[in-house]
Amino acid sequence: MIATARALLALALLAVFYALVAAMVLLWAAFLVAALWTAGTPEATTPPTTVVTACAAFAPIVFGMVWAVIRTARPAAPREDAVPVTRRGAPELWRTVEELALDVGTRPPGHIKLTAEVNASVTEDAPLLGLAPGRRVLYLGLPLLAGLSPAELRAVLAHELGHFSGRHSRFGAVAHRGAAGLVAARQAIQDASAANDLVRLYAGVPLLLLGLYTHVFRWLTRPVRRRQELEADREAARVAGPGAVADALCSTAALEAAWQEFLVDFLAPMRRATGRIPDDPFRAFAHMAEAPELREPMAASRARAVERPADPDDAHPALAVRLERLSRLPAREPGAEPSPEPLSVQPRYAVALGRVLLSGRDAGARVPWRDWLTELAEHRATRILTPLAEAVRGVE
Repeated sequence: MIATARALLALALLAVFYALVAAMVLLWAAFLVAALWTAGTPEATTPPTTVVTACAAFAPIVFGMVWAVIRTARPAAPREDAVPVTRRGAPELWRTVEELALDVGTRPPGHIKLTAEVNASVTEDAPLLGLAPGRRVLYLGLPLLAGLSPAELRAVLAHELGHFSGRHSRFGAVAHRGAAGLVAARQAIQDASAANDLVRLYAGVPLLLLGLYTHVFRWLTRPVRRRQELEADREAARVAGPGAVADALCSTAALEAAWQEFLVDFLAPMRRATGRIPDDPFRAFAHMAEAPELREPMAASRARAVERPADPDDAHPALAVRLERLSRLPAREPGAEPSPEPLSVQPRYAVALGRVLLSGRDAGARVPWRDWLTELAEHRATRILTPLAEAVRGVE
């Protein structure tokens, strides 16, 4: 009941925000029309410069608020950094997603798109601010396919589909668009203030009110969205088992750190030094992540993720909270279900996504990922040995 009340109050705040913007537009237009009308009458002796100046100063503020409403009301544009996957290109993945959707009691997504993130998410481009059914999309990070076990990946998919079964994506869309719209309005006013001293004189009160409004809106929506994450965890645990869900959460956190390290410490330096990049960076990452030398660092990364507190602006609860809730659920009996089969996509999708990830004028020459790993090992060995060789020559 408390979560429902918060959600309804957040929607009411969003509706009030729309009404305030409409009132501001009407009031601004009325003052401007009245000033211009008065200036054109024969009785006018001096132009109403004060009113016109105030209207001109408030114009960027009003337009910024209108832009915020437009941004909030319309569905998010399709991601340009994602590669759609057909049923022919990943039959096992599509079959698993549709089976899991049936298990959680929801309509499966109409599209599956791969991203270069260590993350999975669902969207529903629904009309009426996300309150009506719409087109569903499942975004799946290719590093998850490369680094998670089949059971963990199945748990991740069940969690995301659990958002659909609980209709979380609709409220999540409203909350996300509402917060984004409020932030966009404040940013528009701040940009106008920085460019015009006159606007700066009138922008203080609107900025203060928008800041307070945004804070209250997030304060209302954050607990609801975090509760929805816990509900999706519980639904995924019912389908895939609480142990698999807990392992997936910890492994995802460790993979995120490893993927960032791969991009920053391996991929980018090789790109700068040799101008060469792997044709399939995800296969290269998977091969490196499976190395025995990384078992201990990955375990340490999992432990650090459990200790990390929740980000105040993140819709997800702290990992420790999620694991504690999962530990309360009854464990599944060993061998109750056969081990899930590995999920994969055709290599062409990884190559296409790699081109999106490593795009640009200085993208570099693409080489087979196994050859790139060999060159990486040689480059790092040379970089380590060069100072030693210089030291030896200094002794001679």
